[in-house]
Amino acid sequence: MFDHIRQRGALFLVGFLSTVFFSGCKSEHCPSRSGQFKALTYNVHGLPDVITGDDTADRISQIAPHLKDYNFIALQEDFDDENHDVLVEESDYEEVRRFSETNVSSYYGSGLSFFSAYHIDTYEEYFFDACHGLFDSSSDCLAAKGFQRLRLDLADACYLDVYNSHFEAGGGAEDLAVRQIHVNAVKDAMLKNSSEQAILFLGDTNLHGDDPVETKMLTDWMSALGLKETCDVLDCPEPGRIDRFLFRSGKCVKLQAKAWQKEEQFVDKDGTPLSDHDALSATYSWSTK
Repeated sequence: MFDHIRQRGALFLVGFLSTVFFSGCKSEHCPSRSGQFKALTYNVHGLPDVITGDDTADRISQIAPHLKDYNFIALQEDFDDENHDVLVEESDYEEVRRFSETNVSSYYGSGLSFFSAYHIDTYEEYFFDACHGLFDSSSDCLAAKGFQRLRLDLADACYLDVYNSHFEAGGGAEDLAVRQIHVNAVKDAMLKNSSEQAILFLGDTNLHGDDPVETKMLTDWMSALGLKETCDVLDCPEPGRIDRFLFRSGKCVKLQAKAWQKEEQFVDKDGTPLSDHDALSATYSWSTK
């Protein structure tokens, strides 16, 4: 009789633990095991008026109110301190990281900023080793180009490594060579620092889908890490854009692309775009393995 009671008690305990750990924890103190996030990448064209040919500060002030309802945002060409402050104040994200440091030869910082509703567990900044053109060839050397690496805490000890960058522009042979160096730098950092992590890259790659040399740079990079192009996975209507979302699952986190879209609200009252790039978003579901 007592053996039968003990067996029933053991079965009850197993069933209870299975409910808690495998069927979804009912307590508010238990971490979520799955979810969904929406990310934005946007080159805000935040260069001085003399370069943009318009009122940059005014455009930024119109962009700022739209930087909401995303789980995180990667910005490029966010160069000016005062304009950056406007973006931060209007968007109201708890965690913001801006790569504003200059290097030896640059006048501006990288122009990279990251706004996050998720806790940022780790943050690092990297300068690229090469650039081409100071007052010609897209003047890339005026900015200290590089990339950000952020580790976001999605669940209990399960992370997403996010990379934000802006690669070399220009179409000359020297530009292509430098762009390859930039691709290799991000690829090597991913291999070294994110070997078992889920990865999301978002940013301005300046890798054009109709250029065979640049396409090879992209595909070699993706193959080395097992990355997928979000736009291709979802058969998006405008493949080959230079502003890209690349992703993969990791040892702890499984990612699935759910949506890709151009965010239509980033225009002025006359319908004129607020930047020379479109704001693009991608939505992913995630779950712990």
